[in-house]
Amino acid sequence: MKVVIIVEQFIVGGIQKLILDEAEEFRRRNIDVRVVTFRKEYADNTFYSEKTFSENQFVCISFKHSRDVSGWKNLLSYLRREKPDVVMTHAWMANNVGRIASYVSGVPKIIAFEHSVYDGVKSSKQFFFDRIFQYLSDAVVAISEPVKQSLLVHGIKPEKISVIYNGICLDKYGKAPSKDIRSELRIPKDEFIFLFAGRLVGAKAVDILLSAFSKVRKGMLLIVGDGTERNNLEELSQKLSLSGRVLFLGTRNDVKDFFPASDCLVLPSRREGFGLVLVEALVSGIPVISSDFGASNEIVKNGENGIIVKMEDAEGLASAMNKAADDKIFYENLRAHAKEVPDKFSISTHIENLLALIKKEGSVAGSFCRFVKFFISGVSAAVVDFSLLFIFTEFFHVWYLWSVNLAFGISFFVSFTLQKFWTFEDNEKSKIKWQFPAHLGLGIANLCINGFSVFFLVETFGAWYMLAQFIVTALLAVESFFVYRVIFKK
Repeated sequence: MKVVIIVEQFIVGGIQKLILDEAEEFRRRNIDVRVVTFRKEYADNTFYSEKTFSENQFVCISFKHSRDVSGWKNLLSYLRREKPDVVMTHAWMANNVGRIASYVSGVPKIIAFEHSVYDGVKSSKQFFFDRIFQYLSDAVVAISEPVKQSLLVHGIKPEKISVIYNGICLDKYGKAPSKDIRSELRIPKDEFIFLFAGRLVGAKAVDILLSAFSKVRKGMLLIVGDGTERNNLEELSQKLSLSGRVLFLGTRNDVKDFFPASDCLVLPSRREGFGLVLVEALVSGIPVISSDFGASNEIVKNGENGIIVKMEDAEGLASAMNKAADDKIFYENLRAHAKEVPDKFSISTHIENLLALIKKEGSVAGSFCRFVKFFISGVSAAVVDFSLLFIFTEFFHVWYLWSVNLAFGISFFVSFTLQKFWTFEDNEKSKIKWQFPAHLGLGIANLCINGFSVFFLVETFGAWYMLAQFIVTALLAVESFFVYRVIFKK
């Protein structure tokens, strides 16, 4: 099996971290995997150094925007050359471009991932495209139950959606760190450290975290990550007189070493699809404090391995942070249960669920795509039919009824070839010996029905012969689709 994973850019982020672990787990199972990006990475913001696959397995196909003709051409050429069995797309641009290109290239399985609750974020136009493009994929993966509920609200069909939790490689966490972060940052061993790891954007609510931390009596706050809000957050930190207690460390490729060096992870997000960093922290053995975004309740057991507080509640967050730092018995109890992370959050379970989804047959997307192919093949055969009918009748002055039969007979052979090898993807030539007679029988029956019906419409109702042929062709197309499904069934 060959899998191609498409993502817009390989910057440091939760999606990209998931893709790294997916690729590694696929390879462990002897599955060929490739990663395609649309934009080059930034030198100081990339997981590129952590990838464990070869250069030919990691390809950047440049897209300046979604209408980039050169990008489309290169992506289509790549997919047709590589012939993947499965394409998995992640996030908005990759979902749209990747699904269209994969469908046009005839990829057997197309799976799109939705990573967040986009209520109030995506425009009505974007939601409209999501509803349309769902039919170009075999499945839409929601990474949590809240994401699934959001997709349902915005018109994604329930039979399309599969909830598959993000996963991490559990064996990589909870081990001795490769470096001593406290020594590197000159932080005393007895200092209580709160950690935030993520993008510095509005959705992460780091402004709420800083406001809360200004009311925390002791400890330091390490902020690992970068983003558009960094300058504003640094100014807010200075305004709150936190400069000596808060360190902005920017993008780091050694985030997993920060977990054992810290005492508590804090994730105050306003919006989060899953919150993979919560799992990473818990597996590393440190408690977490999280806002009550939907998926947090699926990861954090309030009062057992962490604390859940209300969104946008700086006072409540400060209270939780103070309790974690001051109440040693309470904190040690949280820490004792931190590593009790369900196996459903492992990358192994994640891949098992994906493989089960890939092997699933009879999806709505497959039927829709087949019908579209059938329609295109039928239109192609109809063009041949109508063109020859017109040429025979108007240029060679053949009686229209003979022209009808001649044109229909030739278009029949065109139809058979397209329907067998393209629409129904039946490449077994050994079956032609019985499929062709069956198709011929259908063709002869349709030929008789076609000739009689056109004659009836022309002679009885005075219809123009071209219009009569159009009506009869449409009716025969519907009948043929259901018969072809039986003849060319794999």
